[in-house]
Amino acid sequence: MSLISKDTDITIIIPVYNAEKSIADCIESIMNQTYRNWKLILVDDGTPDNSGIICNEYALKDNRIRVVHQKNGGPGKARNTGIELCDTLWFTFIDADDKIMPTYLENFHVETCKSNEILSVQGFKRVDLQGNLLGEEFNFTEGIYSGDLFLETSFIENSLYNYGQSVGKLYNKALCDKFNVRLNTEIHWSEDHLFYLQYMIHVNEIHTHAGSLYLYQFDESQPTLTHRLLSYKEALKIFHSIYPAANALVKKFDLKDDSVLQKINYHSVTAGFSLVIWNLYREEEDKCIRMQVLRNLRGDMNEMKNKYNPNGAMARLLKYAILYLPVSFLDTILQKKCK
Repeated sequence: MSLISKDTDITIIIPVYNAEKSIADCIESIMNQTYRNWKLILVDDGTPDNSGIICNEYALKDNRIRVVHQKNGGPGKARNTGIELCDTLWFTFIDADDKIMPTYLENFHVETCKSNEILSVQGFKRVDLQGNLLGEEFNFTEGIYSGDLFLETSFIENSLYNYGQSVGKLYNKALCDKFNVRLNTEIHWSEDHLFYLQYMIHVNEIHTHAGSLYLYQFDESQPTLTHRLLSYKEALKIFHSIYPAANALVKKFDLKDDSVLQKINYHSVTAGFSLVIWNLYREEEDKCIRMQVLRNLRGDMNEMKNKYNPNGAMARLLKYAILYLPVSFLDTILQKKCK
């Protein structure tokens, strides 16, 4: 186990795209932190609005703030740029349209992280632009998970498997560099969840902290990096990326609890199939292409059918339809059902 350095600074990485209405409030919330040993990397991901200019103005006010301007490459590439430039042992992600409460960084309790192989997490709450709670809130119990069953126990007690958002987590830079853990730039949705899974396979301890101090703001009118529709081709890439990463966790940590396996299979298998099918019939008008995708999905499902456990009679019927019905007939049914 490698010991951390005496430097306890935290780098905050923010991808910036179409955020001119929110980025100033986001940066101000960082500048108001009770934890002062932070650095901020703002990655202007080719934004077409004035976000980059606003970032430059803040960099002139505070030497802890650094701005990078690059061509648009998506949130994964933007966050990777921030990771490469990070020169502290710990880093965290914040979205440009969100805010954090004054004790958010302090609440990671970086002083308790005694090795590099740690993931530190805390909760968030989804709010509208006026700060009203929209219903979703994660708030963990205070604790440290370690030992042989640490990952399975954290999944059982705090549902940490599906807590895959980019925010609310403190990552170790040295660990990411050692194992080349970076965000997948070929997908632009769930790339943060994939990064999270690929990071967790290298940790031996998870710290959870009480409090929902991250304000995950939602504004449907803004086409930010994190709110967009998917193509079915991208949904396929996501499916074929998330499942192997989830399966690797199951194998390495010998996860056996039924409730944990059901949750992993639901999020990495069942949801994956559903995402591909829904987007395929929302988008693709060519029957021949749809049928070929269905044939490919049938091959995937034959390999994973014991892990594909949808809820509800109609969803279970879909499983058997994909496995056994003639593809042309199945295509006709799905075209009607998915409209």
